[in-house]
Amino acid sequence: RNPGRRRNPVRAIDSTKEIMSLMTLDAALAKGTALLALKMAGLHYMTIRERLLTGDQVTGRAALWKEDTEWAKPLQFALKTFFMATGPSFASVARYTGCIGNSNENEPYFIAMALAAAKSGLVLPAWAPTVVSTFVAARYIHAFIYIFLNDKLPQPGRAAPWSVGLFCMIAFAVAVLKAG
Repeated sequence: RNPGRRRNPVRAIDSTKEIMSLMTLDAALAKGTALLALKMAGLHYMTIRERLLTGDQVTGRAALWKEDTEWAKPLQFALKTFFMATGPSFASVARYTGCIGNSNENEPYFIAMALAAAKSGLVLPAWAPTVVSTFVAARYIHAFIYIFLNDKLPQPGRAAPWSVGLFCMIAFAVAVLKAG
């Protein structure tokens, strides 16, 4: 061993199984990130739709800006048409913005950690892709309950999928720390 040479903290990949595991993690991460991005886009879409339906331009915002209250009538009609802001209301603006806030508190950190782990060359356990998929599924279930079933499904209805997502985040973090 050469004492002047720095040791690489990332161990070499020495089997086809480990290479397949990394490719599976990359695929799970790509799909999971895409699904979470679609979920956020859907939540924002529904928030805008609900704001247009109800006229609630205040909830979930730090301030009410002048441009949010002074709309040109043709533009307002065009936006309502584009966002299909007719018919029933599915949830309140507060529900949508609350769910978005909760997602912003959890999902970016998990995705950043998983992405960094996948791209660093760390060899993670074979169950890592399953943890990514489980996290994404738990976040979808949590959002659905948060928005549509919160008043019908008492706690721990919403806390259960949130807890599954938290467990996934902790398990993945421990695996990353052990691998490094």
